[in-house]
This record gives sequence, C-alpha cells and structure tokens, in this order.
Amino acid sequence: MYKPARAWATDLLALSVTSGEIPNIKNQDGKAGLWTVVFVSPSRKEARIFTYAVADSGADIRKGVNVSNALPWAGSTPTSKAFSNSEFAVDSDAAYKAAFEKAAGWLKTHPNQKATLRLGNASRYPAPVWYVMWGTTKNGYAAFVNALTGVVVK
Repeated sequence: MYKPARAWATDLLALSVTSGEIPNIKNQDGKAGLWTVVFVSPSRKEARIFTYAVADSGADIRKGVNVSNALPWAGSTPTSKAFSNSEFAVDSDAAYKAAFEKAAGWLKTHPNQKATLRLGNASRYPAPVWYVMWGTTKNGYAAFVNALTGVVVK
C-alpha cells in the first residue's frame, strides 16, 4: 500500500493500521486477510484510506489495494498522532507474538478468541504502539506493544 500512497502524497504519514477479517480467510499469528491504513498528508491537509485484501468478498471488499477519496484532515491530536514508517520496526507478526506471550494465561481459559491488531501513535507513548486485543473491551485481553522495540508496554 505504501507505493500507491506515496504516489498520492510524497509527505505521507500513517495515522493508523488496522487488521480486518474476510469471510473464509483465517487471520492467524498477526497475519490478516484485510488491512486498512489511514495515510495523511500534512501539506495537503488530507487523509485517505487504503485497504489491502487477499480476496474479494461481497460488494465491499475487493482483492488488492483500494483507495478512498481524499478527506479533510486537520492534523495530529494528542490521542491520534501521525507517524512515519521509520518510527516503527516491529511488524504485526512480532507484535502478536509478544502480546500472545503476555496473554497466554488468559488465552488458556478463552482459547477461541480472535485477535485484532491496530498500529497507532499517541502522546502517552514514546513511539507508535501495536494494540493487540483478544475478545472485546468488556470481556477480553489487550496488550500494547512498542512498535520500535517490540516490548509490551501495558
């Protein structure tokens, strides 16, 4: 997705990276059949949503890279800061593995919970973090993994 995003705006930054699901495609060990990335351009004051899907599914999910229309973007906030790809080195597989080790006890009693992953940046962390969640916010387990070091921070 980076290459077509860079063609849109050379000053692009990521705002978020989120895993998704495609029916009949199993997400596993930090890998997903659908990824959604919100890229922003500070010079254009715009955001665009890029998706990558490994397969078609219904009318909404198309295989390959898909790009939304440009949306207005007012800039970073303390809870949602844009970041460059040089600010993270840990991919989703490694973040999942680190979070899985911390969640092992919980997952023994909840073995069928699916994981969702989101990469983002906020002022409260020194670098972007992967948010790995099994289950729901009411009945689940979540871990924050530093996307630069791979260390679970919470």
